[in-house]
Amino acid sequence: LVLGLTRGHEPLAVDVPVLKRPEAPATGFGDDWDSVVLERQLVDWDAAAARETSNDLVTHVLPVGVELRRTVEWLSSVPREGSELILVGVRLRRAHHLMAASIAAIISGARFVSVPAAVSTSAATNVGISQAAGSTVLLVRPEAMPPRQPIAERLAEVAHEAGVAVAQPLVVDLDGVVVSAGARFGPVNPHPELFLAGLPTSDAIRIGQCEVAAPAAPLVALRTDAAVALRGLDPRFHSVLAETDLGLRARRAGLGRSVVVPETVITSRTPYAADDELIGAMASLRAGS
Repeated sequence: LVLGLTRGHEPLAVDVPVLKRPEAPATGFGDDWDSVVLERQLVDWDAAAARETSNDLVTHVLPVGVELRRTVEWLSSVPREGSELILVGVRLRRAHHLMAASIAAIISGARFVSVPAAVSTSAATNVGISQAAGSTVLLVRPEAMPPRQPIAERLAEVAHEAGVAVAQPLVVDLDGVVVSAGARFGPVNPHPELFLAGLPTSDAIRIGQCEVAAPAAPLVALRTDAAVALRGLDPRFHSVLAETDLGLRARRAGLGRSVVVPETVITSRTPYAADDELIGAMASLRAGS
């Protein structure tokens, strides 16, 4: 496979054929304590806190998923100016490792970080956060599809507003129906629910930017110093909970509230959080609080 990519030209779209679509890994509701222990060896938060960041740069932290072509799609969608991409690979196959490293080596502003240990996506994300050069980080999970229109700049603006800790886009499914506009907690149901789930996108846009109890999205934005102060995502939590937990901890630490920005939209390849997953995730959160 020859990649038609050079530093002087925009990258060409590369479609890596998938002979067999990989099965989605079982999430489970148990805490991943192995990742907690390993993350302590992989991430130096004190060094990250001492690192200077650029106000003109937005860092995208993107763990490499099982389908490498999804990573290529993200690379082709991120603006070259004002963006940094940190690709984090966790025990990749040799071919995927070489391809990810090669892509990062020839695209300006992209870096590839290899994690030799088997850790959760949250722990892998933290490895990327600790090396971010931008003053804003976008934490992107593999289930998040690249946005049709650039959203990083707008989310970064909101994340730096007074009183805001975490900003999330509107999450929709492949049919354009809202999957999540954040997490909410009702007075009767102790488990988190997905705000505006099942409604058309137009309803969310009419409501506009607003505060939510916590984020619930496979992509969130926050200031890098806040992410470092919070020690990133909790590596013991799985994907349906880690960003929600991050927003709750930010509020508790006095760093600010969580907001949804409906004019920024991303599509999730999966339902992201079914009711039973939310219940299981909340039980895990309560057990650890």
